[in-house]
Amino acid sequence: MKKTVAALIVALLLFGCLASSPPAPVPTVTATPSSTPSATATAAPTATPQEPPSDIVYSDFGEEFTLISGQRAVFNEGQVLFWYTNVSDSRCPTGVQCVWAGIVSIHANMQSGSAKAAFTLTQGQNATNVTLNQQSYSVTLESVTPYPEYPNRIPLSEYRATFIVSKA
Repeated sequence: MKKTVAALIVALLLFGCLASSPPAPVPTVTATPSSTPSATATAAPTATPQEPPSDIVYSDFGEEFTLISGQRAVFNEGQVLFWYTNVSDSRCPTGVQCVWAGIVSIHANMQSGSAKAAFTLTQGQNATNVTLNQQSYSVTLESVTPYPEYPNRIPLSEYRATFIVSKA
């Protein structure tokens, strides 16, 4: 019995299956154009290349799209860009018994012209509202794969995240 309890505690600690509080409420993010250029600003990819590169996914507002790390979604002929930079995954891995199911969150960015917003989306929560250049968007994290399995860790490059971005 003591070995089972000890193994459960170790698994919970290793995989972050315990949380001290429920997830925070979904935020609203507003971005406006910067008046001073940033030294770290990068040029946005063009939305109408001859051959679409593999790092760009074209989508329409209101439609599901899936990204891997390093890809960008392009909307409205390149005027709006969306991408994610990191995944926080505390979901209880298969093969482990947890007292909490855990959550998966995606750290994402949107850009329209010089306006840029960074925010976090959590699967299973309501949409996050993002405003860029006085246009509001509703962003939802629909799913994240693969699901964690004990004892393996998932590298960022293997995650597939599905989103919906709509004009609000």
